[in-house]
Amino acid sequence: MATGGSGDVLAGIIAGLAARGLDSEQAASGGVFWHGLTGDITAFFQGEEELLAGDLLQHMVTARKVIMEHPDAFAGRIIPYPDLEMFVTRD
Repeated sequence: MATGGSGDVLAGIIAGLAARGLDSEQAASGGVFWHGLTGDITAFFQGEEELLAGDLLQHMVTARKVIMEHPDAFAGRIIPYPDLEMFVTRD
């Protein structure tokens, strides 16, 4: 996630959550979790090599779906992963 633009993606997620009414701590922690999970899902599908910030955008919806289906994860609890195959499948 140390690639140009990935911090911009994170900032956009946090700003979007704050705009939806979350307080700053919730927006920051939720945004970091969502961003990290999105990175893990992106790496799951295409590998960690040559991962670009734009690639994250393709998997943000999948990450959001995982978070919404497993609300304890969004509350800061640990979800059973890195076994992402429990949540997503490769086509």
